[in-house]
Amino acid sequence: MSFDLAVLAIDGWADVSEVAAMADRCRSSAHIEGELDDRIVGFYERLRARFPDYPPYWDSDDCPWMSMPLDVGIDHVFMCLSFSERSTPAITFITELATEHGLTLWDPQDGSAHKPVAAPSRQEVTAWWRDLLDGQCSREETFERVRPWVEDPPDAIDDPITLMGLQQLHGFGLTAEPEPVKSNETIS
Repeated sequence: MSFDLAVLAIDGWADVSEVAAMADRCRSSAHIEGELDDRIVGFYERLRARFPDYPPYWDSDDCPWMSMPLDVGIDHVFMCLSFSERSTPAITFITELATEHGLTLWDPQDGSAHKPVAAPSRQEVTAWWRDLLDGQCSREETFERVRPWVEDPPDAIDDPITLMGLQQLHGFGLTAEPEPVKSNETIS
């Protein structure tokens, strides 16, 4: 048995239907030609170095691919993987590479799309606090920066201090800035 997985170079998508439409265009005979997306090139080079899809092939008993070579285009890589444990290392590596290269994962079986992102470090969260306190970013910008890590927390944040810092930034970003008091108003 097998399952399909695609990696797409699509940015700024707000709805899964946009990713599905791109995947359909990539699979069609009317796919546009153009310059290779550097992210796809970097992804594919590293993927095939670890899990070859051209001779010399990976040991056939451990090969994650059910169909070779992989379907690679200017803005996509479509993969047909074995529905078995031998695909687990490849899926982990595919996710890591998609995160590193800012690519979107598309699962045509259930129609889901996901753009994996790397968890922020404690140093990054500290810098975000500094940016906020120094007035280099607004509450709204801060909120958008930390929202993915608080509202839909990934398993990637193992450091409780980093997670707590993100939660505090999120709460701070949600609160409204106080209105300035006019000089003729009295405070009671």
